[in-house]
Amino acid sequence: IIYRDRAGRIWVGTHDGGLRRFDPRSRQFIYYPAREKGRDLFEPEIDAILEDHSGHLWVGSQTGLRILKGKEVMEAGGDMTRLIKTRAIHALFEDSGENLWVGTTSGLFVFTSAGRPALTLPESSGLNIA
Repeated sequence: IIYRDRAGRIWVGTHDGGLRRFDPRSRQFIYYPAREKGRDLFEPEIDAILEDHSGHLWVGSQTGLRILKGKEVMEAGGDMTRLIKTRAIHALFEDSGENLWVGTTSGLFVFTSAGRPALTLPESSGLNIA
């Protein structure tokens, strides 16, 4: 997947090499490793990337949802982890109300900017986003 952020940087999520950022001004790539200091940062297979209204980068993969805030990588937690039955994230979108839409193989989930569930459409409702 390829995503351009508001600063014009190009983010590349690969299917075997994790996350990379290309800065067109310096013409250099920065690699974000899958593991650092013994902890998982990103899955090597990235399926979705989104920059939210706060400038945070959301990264969806086969193993879940991570948030890049500056140089810190965090796993999405709370209601997001509890409600999303599968860890495979295939689509991310932020609407004009700053709600985060998360498409997975187990359905579509919408969360408020505070991370609270706003809408859940499980796979049984006919939605399987793969």
